[in-house]
Amino acid sequence: MLYGKEYFIEELREDNIKNIDYVLFAAGGDISRKYAKRAVENGAVVIDNSSEFRMDKDVPLIIPEINGDEIKKTQRHYIKSQLLYYTGSYEYFPHI
Repeated sequence: MLYGKEYFIEELREDNIKNIDYVLFAAGGDISRKYAKRAVENGAVVIDNSSEFRMDKDVPLIIPEINGDEIKKTQRHYIKSQLLYYTGSYEYFPHI
Protein backbone atom coordinates (compact mmCIF):
# COMPACT_ATOMS: atom_id res chain seq x y z
CA MET A 1 0.00 0.00 0.00
CA LEU A 2 1.30 3.44 -0.95
CA TYR A 3 -0.51 6.66 -0.08
CA GLY A 4 -3.57 4.65 0.79
CA LYS A 5 -3.73 2.87 -2.55
CA GLU A 6 -3.10 -0.83 -3.02
CA TYR A 7 -0.78 -2.01 -5.81
CA PHE A 8 -0.05 -5.48 -7.10
CA ILE A 9 3.47 -6.66 -7.85
CA GLU A 10 4.09 -9.49 -10.28
CA GLU A 11 7.15 -11.25 -11.58
CA LEU A 12 8.42 -9.52 -14.72
CA ARG A 13 7.93 -11.70 -17.79
CA GLU A 14 7.54 -10.85 -21.47
CA ASP A 15 4.02 -12.28 -21.51
CA ASN A 16 2.66 -10.18 -18.64
CA ILE A 17 3.70 -6.68 -19.69
CA LYS A 18 0.28 -5.51 -20.83
CA ASN A 19 -2.47 -3.22 -19.59
CA ILE A 20 0.13 -1.13 -17.78
CA ASP A 21 0.36 2.66 -18.07
CA TYR A 22 3.87 3.20 -16.69
CA VAL A 23 6.76 0.79 -16.18
CA LEU A 24 9.71 1.76 -14.01
CA PHE A 25 12.95 -0.04 -14.85
CA ALA A 26 15.64 0.23 -12.19
CA ALA A 27 17.39 -3.12 -12.61
CA GLY A 28 20.16 -2.34 -15.10
CA GLY A 29 20.55 -2.11 -18.84
CA ASP A 30 20.18 -5.83 -19.50
CA ILE A 31 16.68 -5.89 -18.02
CA SER A 32 15.69 -2.69 -19.82
CA ARG A 33 17.05 -4.03 -23.10
CA LYS A 34 15.07 -7.25 -22.69
CA TYR A 35 11.70 -5.90 -21.54
CA ALA A 36 11.31 -2.19 -22.40
CA LYS A 37 10.48 -2.71 -26.06
CA ARG A 38 7.71 -5.18 -25.19
CA ALA A 39 6.25 -2.74 -22.65
CA VAL A 40 6.22 0.10 -25.20
CA GLU A 41 4.68 -2.15 -27.86
CA ASN A 42 1.86 -2.80 -25.39
CA GLY A 43 1.27 0.92 -24.83
CA ALA A 44 3.20 1.60 -21.63
CA VAL A 45 5.46 4.54 -20.95
CA VAL A 46 8.85 3.25 -19.83
CA ILE A 47 10.75 5.23 -17.20
CA ASP A 48 14.27 3.89 -17.14
CA ASN A 49 17.21 4.82 -14.96
CA SER A 50 19.77 2.48 -16.52
CA SER A 51 22.32 3.48 -19.12
CA GLU A 52 20.37 1.72 -21.91
CA PHE A 53 18.81 4.90 -23.35
CA ARG A 54 21.26 7.43 -21.93
CA MET A 55 22.80 8.42 -25.28
CA ASP A 56 19.59 8.19 -27.32
CA LYS A 57 18.81 11.78 -28.32
CA ASP A 58 15.18 10.84 -29.01
CA VAL A 59 14.57 9.74 -25.43
CA PRO A 60 13.87 12.71 -23.15
CA LEU A 61 15.70 13.08 -19.84
CA ILE A 62 13.18 14.02 -17.19
CA ILE A 63 14.48 15.21 -13.85
CA PRO A 64 11.52 15.35 -11.47
CA GLU A 65 12.65 18.41 -9.51
CA ILE A 66 13.38 20.35 -12.70
CA ASN A 67 11.03 19.25 -15.46
CA GLY A 68 8.84 16.53 -13.91
CA ASP A 69 5.69 17.96 -15.49
CA GLU A 70 7.14 17.06 -18.91
CA ILE A 71 6.25 13.43 -18.31
CA LYS A 72 2.62 14.12 -19.22
CA LYS A 73 3.58 16.23 -22.24
CA THR A 74 5.99 13.83 -23.89
CA GLN A 75 4.90 11.88 -26.94
CA ARG A 76 7.74 9.43 -26.39
CA HIS A 77 7.22 6.09 -24.75
CA TYR A 78 10.74 5.95 -23.35
CA ILE A 79 11.90 8.34 -20.64
CA LYS A 80 15.29 8.33 -19.00
CA SER A 81 15.66 9.52 -15.45
CA GLN A 82 19.00 9.21 -13.77
CA LEU A 83 17.82 10.66 -10.47
CA LEU A 84 15.71 7.63 -9.64
CA TYR A 85 18.92 5.75 -8.91
CA TYR A 86 20.05 8.33 -6.38
CA THR A 87 16.71 8.90 -4.68
CA GLY A 88 15.73 5.25 -4.69
CA SER A 89 12.10 6.22 -5.07
CA TYR A 90 9.55 6.97 -7.75
CA GLU A 91 7.86 9.36 -5.32
CA TYR A 92 9.70 12.11 -7.14
CA PHE A 93 7.27 11.70 -10.04
CA PRO A 94 4.16 13.21 -8.46
CA HIS A 95 3.03 14.23 -11.96
CA ILE A 96 2.11 10.68 -12.98
